[in-house]
Amino acid sequence: MSKEYEEMSTVEQWEHSIDFWERKKWQMLVKYLTPEQLEAVRNVDGIVKRLRYGLKRELEDNPVAEGWPVCREAEWYAD
Repeated sequence: MSKEYEEMSTVEQWEHSIDFWERKKWQMLVKYLTPEQLEAVRNVDGIVKRLRYGLKRELEDNPVAEGWPVCREAEWYAD
């Protein structure tokens, strides 16, 4: 691992890893799926991103959830 990676915060490291595996996923999918199947995967990815964002917003707006570990970690999953 590069020195830059080791200097990143934990959140930045997770974001970097997510970005890396997202690119790898698409490289592999392009090899094996038809254009119609790729479009279906893009649609599902879009739905998942919206669900993550909605969950993050709901946790941020919920005073009962304040201090829950998932609230602090939710920023890892936001796009």
